[in-house]
Amino acid sequence: MIDLDWGIEEKFTQLSMNGQECTIRHIEIPSSKNGISVLLLPGIGGFAESYVYNMRELAENGFRPIAIDNVGFGGSTVDDEFNFTPFIFAESLAHWINLQDISEFYIVGNSFGGGIALGIWKLLPEKTKGIVLVSTAGFGEKLWIGYRFASLPLINGLFVRMVINPRISFNNSDKSWDSIVYDSTKIPDFIKKRNILYKKDVRIRKAYEYVLKNLVSFTGQKAEITKTIQEIAKEIHNAKIPTMIVWGENDQIIPKEHGIYASELLGSELHIFPECGHLPYLEHVDEFNSILLDFLKVHVTTQS
Repeated sequence: MIDLDWGIEEKFTQLSMNGQECTIRHIEIPSSKNGISVLLLPGIGGFAESYVYNMRELAENGFRPIAIDNVGFGGSTVDDEFNFTPFIFAESLAHWINLQDISEFYIVGNSFGGGIALGIWKLLPEKTKGIVLVSTAGFGEKLWIGYRFASLPLINGLFVRMVINPRISFNNSDKSWDSIVYDSTKIPDFIKKRNILYKKDVRIRKAYEYVLKNLVSFTGQKAEITKTIQEIAKEIHNAKIPTMIVWGENDQIIPKEHGIYASELLGSELHIFPECGHLPYLEHVDEFNSILLDFLKVHVTTQS
C-alpha cells in the first residue's frame, strides 16, 4: 500500500515464462489511464515508489505514468528456483507490457533500469516511441568501488546480506545514502521509509546477488554487457528513436563521462545536473520533470 493521498494504486501481475513463474508489481494513477504511457524503471535495489514525485506531474500533463519494480526487486518477487539470466529482466517486462493495455510507450530507466529499457526497445521496437536514460549502466567500465568488491565470490553473498538486512541499523541512516546522492537531507522522508522497508525484505537478495556477480567484475562493468548495451544503442540511433540522457555532475556510482559518451553514441540531448548524484529524477525533481515533459511533448507532437 502506498501511504500517499495522490490516487496512486499498486497492482500485481503473475507471469509465466519458459516454465518459470514471477510476479511483476507496478504502481500507477488510474485517473491518467487515457494518456500515452510513460514507463519508469528504477535501478538495482530500487523500487517503483522512487518515481512518485515525477508521476504526479506527468499525470497532470496528460500522460499515463507507470512505475515498475524490476523482476526480483521491490515487490516483483520470484521463488527460490527462479533462474536469472542477463536478459530475463528485459524479457519479463516486455512480456508484462504485452499483457497490459499498452499499445505504445515512452520509457525512463535509471542505472540498471536504463540497461533494461534498452533491452525492452530491442524486444518491442514498434511500441517504444522514445527513451530517457538516467545515469544508465553500460556505457563504460567504471563503477562504484562497493559494487566492484561485491562482485567477488567470497564477498558477494556477505555484501548483499549486509545491505538487505532488517537488523543492521546503518541501512536505515542518512549515511547509507551518501554514495548514491549528493545531499541525503534533500531526499523525502517517504522515500527513505520505503527504502528501509525494501532493505528488510530478504526476498530481493537473490536478484541483487545475481546482478553483482554476473554483470559486474572487480574492474567494473563487464565488457560483454557494456558491448551488448552499446550495440543496442547504436541500433536505436540508426532507427532514429528519440532519446535523452540525464546525469548527475557528482555521480559516484557511474561517472558523468559515461553519460557524455552515451549522448554521442545515441545522438541524444544531454543534461548534467550540478550538485547531483546518481538519482537526478529524485534529487532535482522540478528540473527533471521540466526537461522530461519538454522531451515528451516535443516528440509526441512530432510523432502524431
